[in-house]
Amino acid sequence: MENTIIFQKLKNFSEKNYIKEPLIVGGNVRDYVMGINSGALDVDLTTNDSDVTRCAIGFAAENNLYYKVFKDLHVTVYIDGQKDLDFSSNFISKLSIDFFKNSKFSENKYHEVISRDFTINTLHKNMFSEDIIDMLSVGLKDIDNRTVKCVSSPKICFLDDPRRIYRAVSLSARLNFTIDNSIFDFSRNNFKLFSVSPGVISDGYITSSIDRSIGINDDLLINNLFEMKIIQNVPLVGKFKDLLIKKNKINEYLDSKKYLY
Repeated sequence: MENTIIFQKLKNFSEKNYIKEPLIVGGNVRDYVMGINSGALDVDLTTNDSDVTRCAIGFAAENNLYYKVFKDLHVTVYIDGQKDLDFSSNFISKLSIDFFKNSKFSENKYHEVISRDFTINTLHKNMFSEDIIDMLSVGLKDIDNRTVKCVSSPKICFLDDPRRIYRAVSLSARLNFTIDNSIFDFSRNNFKLFSVSPGVISDGYITSSIDRSIGINDDLLINNLFEMKIIQNVPLVGKFKDLLIKKNKINEYLDSKKYLY
């Protein structure tokens, strides 16, 4: 099914049920702005309010589509076995709301946006046009500056979800972006926050995040992991192990394990 047909059905459903029209969000829009064809078959969508869940489940039911509600409450609607729609969980960070309480972004319509991880992932796009919506007025600038920067502060960003540190490293290597110094400083001073922890950070998550970026800018990837004092958390398996052998970094990796104690 063509995206335009899917989007029209979704728009019609939203209008009929008094739900705000969904917008494409996050990595899809970032890559679009950068002219990158990521090959991703999924489309990330949000309404920036709690109605996004009703939108996802209702749309799936009306069109006899299979859907799944995940642990973090985001909903994936499977279209035809080749693509899917990922609807936001509408995660709201209380810490971010407090951080922005004296700005215009304290309004409800910004709550999901300010709760996102990095500024380059805050852009939105209309489903039917090329219109880009930069709600925080920083996303496009940081893409131009080729910088991975937290929406709020590193402390808030990574306390909300420590796994985001590995996303930052992966994005940096894949896009050849610089990681903001504030993230480096926070990671160095709080590296134990990013250790493997049941229910928070798994070996599998770290491995998949790092593997995505191997083979693109490997020197930047390895340097960031060492400089941020988190390389010791990456399991020595598969492509990562092969990379360290190739770069003659195994001894340095093993020596980094001292950070764990």
